[in-house]
Amino acid sequence: MKKLSTLISVELFSALMTMLLVAGSTIYFTVLSERPQPVWILPLLCFLFISFAVLFLLSTRDKPFQHEPHTRVLLIAMQYLLVVAMYFVTPFTYVAIFGTIWSAQLPYFMSTRNAFLLSPLFALPIWLVFGWYWGIENTWISALLFWAFNLFATMMSAAQLREARARRVAEHSNRELKATQALLTSATEQAERTRIARNIHDLLGHHLTALTIQLQVAARKANAEARESIDRSHALAKLLLADVREAVADIRDHDHIDIHQALQQLASASPSVAIKVETDDTILINAIQVADTMLRCAQESITNSLRHGQATRIHVTLAQANRAWQLVIQDNGKARQAWQPGNGLKGMQERAQHIAAELNWSVTPEGFRTTLTVPQQDPL
Repeated sequence: MKKLSTLISVELFSALMTMLLVAGSTIYFTVLSERPQPVWILPLLCFLFISFAVLFLLSTRDKPFQHEPHTRVLLIAMQYLLVVAMYFVTPFTYVAIFGTIWSAQLPYFMSTRNAFLLSPLFALPIWLVFGWYWGIENTWISALLFWAFNLFATMMSAAQLREARARRVAEHSNRELKATQALLTSATEQAERTRIARNIHDLLGHHLTALTIQLQVAARKANAEARESIDRSHALAKLLLADVREAVADIRDHDHIDIHQALQQLASASPSVAIKVETDDTILINAIQVADTMLRCAQESITNSLRHGQATRIHVTLAQANRAWQLVIQDNGKARQAWQPGNGLKGMQERAQHIAAELNWSVTPEGFRTTLTVPQQDPL
């Protein structure tokens, strides 16, 4: 189901103002008409106009219905029936502007090609009703003009929909690139720290160890006066070797990937949806495979929440419990109780199995929840 999130407040206001002007002028000219009118005409007109406006607001709301997309299809069909009913109730052809407003919604329910091919059929009642029922001459001109108006409104909405879809794709790519960049930067820093620590341990540590051995040998061969200076040098060499080992241990203690920053990038790179990230700062992850799996799982879950669940809020938490790291992604989207995992979720499952993790999904009263449980790794 295509989401009507691109109908922003300005456009919605324009549509409602157009409805109000058309409805108000129609009622005004109906009251001034010299043609005898049944007493029920004005109430019926008001009912048709108000009903169309209500159905329009319902069909263009962002909040999903319980039975998507069938509910919205029913709403759009009812709107069209109301438009045709307006043709029978009033002889003013400009009331077909309601049909133009209706046509602007079609790209959200069908392909642009189908909307284009069916547009003459949708405009046909204008010619039939006003020409045959009301007996107005040359109504084919009005029908042709409104067909062009309707087609223009449909194409403009289709272009707007394509732009919104491209914007979502760009936002998705930007979100993934920023998060991946943060993870790669952290992994590069980790690799550099590891290289420095190994060089210090292997080179400087090796030479200091050799130096202490040589000083021990020299102390045995030296006389009493020189032995005192050699012993002091030996003590300093041992102290320096201990400091080197302590420095290497400290580097290795801080040798972890900053998964927290990578997850935060997911939130900052998604301006169109509220993404809240909460992480336990005490969690230290050294393996790039584990951090990458967590990040990819969060990315795929957010993408599914936006694309399929139509979520507006997403909560990402990373915590530690029972010798395991647990990543939870909870959204407020609309999820069906009966669903089957697609390629994206299957790919997440394969990534989780590769690091001996457990991946679970569940439909909650709040929306859809994805939980990744990774056994905690002991520091090397």
